[in-house]
Amino acid sequence: MKIFNIIRTALMSGAFIMGLASCESDIEPVYVIPSDDITLGGATGEIILSANNPQALAMTIYWSGDGQLSLDNSLIQAPVNAAEETLQLSKDEQFSSTIDLTVEKGVRSKQFLCEELNSLLGRLGYTADEKAPLYIRVRSVLAANVEPTYSSVIKVMVQSYRIHLILGTVLDKDWNETSMKLASPEENGIYKGFMGVNGWTNWWFREANNVVWGNLGESGKTFFASSADDHWNFWFPDPAGCYFTTLNTVEGWWSGLHIENLTVSGDIVGEMTYNMKANQWTLPINLTSASTVSISIKGQGSLYNKETSDMGPAIQQNVAFGGN
Repeated sequence: MKIFNIIRTALMSGAFIMGLASCESDIEPVYVIPSDDITLGGATGEIILSANNPQALAMTIYWSGDGQLSLDNSLIQAPVNAAEETLQLSKDEQFSSTIDLTVEKGVRSKQFLCEELNSLLGRLGYTADEKAPLYIRVRSVLAANVEPTYSSVIKVMVQSYRIHLILGTVLDKDWNETSMKLASPEENGIYKGFMGVNGWTNWWFREANNVVWGNLGESGKTFFASSADDHWNFWFPDPAGCYFTTLNTVEGWWSGLHIENLTVSGDIVGEMTYNMKANQWTLPINLTSASTVSISIKGQGSLYNKETSDMGPAIQQNVAFGGN
């Protein structure tokens, strides 16, 4: 029995080696023939953007090539539009910091409306009402283990216009506008406001310059904010109701203070009621005539921020309001 096992093992090993030799002899490498350099064209001269014509065509970019690959073996069918192409915009000719716009397969041109281009220039840090060069190129990647190639570079002078970043719009998970707004009266990039939401509500935030903010896009970073293309939508914790929401676009974070109750004291006394659909706190009162009253409004809240998680535990806080 032992001799039989040795012979069987030897035969199996021999068959395996023969199989390897057979496979190796059947493989014939196929090489991609380098294509011609991609040439960019379109934008020339100066582009002066105006807030009076937000939907006007501001710039058109097109580039050479047909998306076809050439192989050294003509008997093998090459895939069409195999390369991933990205249109890159930069403030400097070294492309040290870029905005990358994904290009659909087979598309060889891109048009920019005035409002869209102005928004992109704002994200790149251009100063409004000042002329400055914009550099554009196409980045092409064939595979993850292949170095990217780049097109020729276009340089065009652009001038953006200023947009007042006071009010921003809360969007639903599908980027549809809601009735809720967040405000930055000082235009310092810090937006605040009251939002009435259900538990786990997904949302986005769009500034007046069309920059859309969402979650950083990393697990465990619920209350970190980002406007990058790979961001996720924001989401609120489980408790439904009224959240005093803060979004800091400068430091890249947001927070939600869930207001659990509000009590009025002073010349008027009572417990306020929250209407989530109207996003309003109210307390009905009856006065015999118009008069001035002195009141205080305070309550309790639970703060969710980057120091907590969406599951809590939240930070318990007192809530109070002042003003005339």
